[in-house]
Amino acid sequence: MIDIYGKCGCNCGRCPAFKAHAKTMEDRKRCQNAWNKYLGTNLKKFKWIYCDGCQTPDPWKSGNILPDRGCYLRPCAIKMKITTCAQCSAYPCEELKGRIPGKDFRKRVTQRLGKPILEKDYRAFVEPYEGLKHLQEIRASLSPKEIVQMPEIEPLKAKIVDFPAALPFPRKKQSAFESLYRLIMNILTARTQTYARQELIKRRQQHFLSLLWVFGRYGKFIKKNSSHVVIDNETLGSVPDFKSIIRKRDNTLHSTIRQCFRIFRDYGARAEYVTVKKKERLLRLSFTKRAGGIDALKALKSYVSRLVDTFGEPAYAGAYRYKGESFKRFSMADMRVFMKKGK
Repeated sequence: MIDIYGKCGCNCGRCPAFKAHAKTMEDRKRCQNAWNKYLGTNLKKFKWIYCDGCQTPDPWKSGNILPDRGCYLRPCAIKMKITTCAQCSAYPCEELKGRIPGKDFRKRVTQRLGKPILEKDYRAFVEPYEGLKHLQEIRASLSPKEIVQMPEIEPLKAKIVDFPAALPFPRKKQSAFESLYRLIMNILTARTQTYARQELIKRRQQHFLSLLWVFGRYGKFIKKNSSHVVIDNETLGSVPDFKSIIRKRDNTLHSTIRQCFRIFRDYGARAEYVTVKKKERLLRLSFTKRAGGIDALKALKSYVSRLVDTFGEPAYAGAYRYKGESFKRFSMADMRVFMKKGK
């Protein structure tokens, strides 16, 4: 085996899924069992375990699901024209740290297993993925001239309707809708400092919109002056929209939704899945002052209700998508629904 590092620092050359090590079905089955045991994956189809490696210039091939098509670090590094993230001026960015294991990975795996890992298994199935450790070693070997500066990232183009010049509301209420409008606009345009963050938000835009919609549609203020809206157990279990938010097998959030919740905080929106009693869980959303606070949260409820009243209930089409005029307008931050007819 030789060291071949991916963009994120993971060692492709020592990974059991790399094409040089996954030639037979027995090789792939061995990788599947090891990943399920040590990495906590839930892979069931080992025949697809075959990877060309992160540094391959080749396009995706049919029947080969790797490199990971969902990775947002690789396209960032490709746009930066760098071999690994260690060469980037933004290293280590939050997206890198949130996705790639560091030096404590062995300790975390050991704690999850409840017993020590054999050294040979650590070297074969854990150490190759300690990407941050590898990147730090690569970074230390680089000269200042080899560090590539992250450019200013252009925002994404999005179909956004201009905010109405004058909504028929008192100034305070209009300000709340302006805050809500900015929140949706920021999600759709993805103004970020790295390509990785922009790529991540781009891939999660539909998730963000879907989450805001369900909170606006089903969220309730439990108390008169409550600072958050909640969606209760009964609603979570009865509406199809939530099957792709909460995993049925272990009653936890899907990883994509956990990711969205973390990014929401950067915009001033705090979404949580909390346990209030032994078997009672709630989805909860609140806005900080940056996102407009409780007034903007009320604006979200009012906005979604007006859209549904005017254009009808959208049909949930699966995969965090809705079909219908009301959600279409919501996804463009179109607030003209509050204007008088003819304006």
